[in-house]
Amino acid sequence: MSKMINVLSIVLFIITTLFITNITTQNTIINPPTYISLKHNFSNFQQEQKYYCVPASIKSIISYINNNDLLSQDELANEMKTNNETLMVNAIPILNKHINLQLHPNFLEYQNYVLEQNFGKKDEQKLWLQNLVKLSLKNDIPVILGIKVSPPWWLNSQVKHVVIIIAILIDDNPDETIYYVSDAFDRTTNKTFTGHNLINMFTIASANLGAIATPL
Repeated sequence: MSKMINVLSIVLFIITTLFITNITTQNTIINPPTYISLKHNFSNFQQEQKYYCVPASIKSIISYINNNDLLSQDELANEMKTNNETLMVNAIPILNKHINLQLHPNFLEYQNYVLEQNFGKKDEQKLWLQNLVKLSLKNDIPVILGIKVSPPWWLNSQVKHVVIIIAILIDDNPDETIYYVSDAFDRTTNKTFTGHNLINMFTIASANLGAIATPL
């Protein structure tokens, strides 16, 4: 009789363990990362002057959306009042001005968002950026990002630069979300940063820190 009780106890223990394990597994399901990108191949233009990262990037975005290459970097630089650098607040109205609304009658104008010092320190900031980029790319609209200090491909640098976000791999953990960028500096499209990298990209205190521009 005692042997039978022991056997029943062991069976019940195994069943209970399997049941608890199954519940735990169901409650800790991790969603696979979601990849979202522009719908077409993005051709970027290499900047023609060392301080032309904004004119070159704006030209690339206009060319992608309008499907033509009519404007020169010099023309855009002149319109955006480029003088050794280009302020995003001057660049975004020019970008909106040159979008062909006959081709895109429902186009929502690009907006300029100034990112505060140490942006990315808080999870809600990472999620805000992640959602904004996701919505823009789903609508086939590139996102322009102005950064200051040290992106992961230029470690320990002190730079002011602009890149274009062309794809995103969204993770449940916003620190692990990967952003794919196109860079007018060398025309590469294989540079990336993660949500974890953000805090190192916006560390300089200034009136106009990094900025993101998106039409949503």
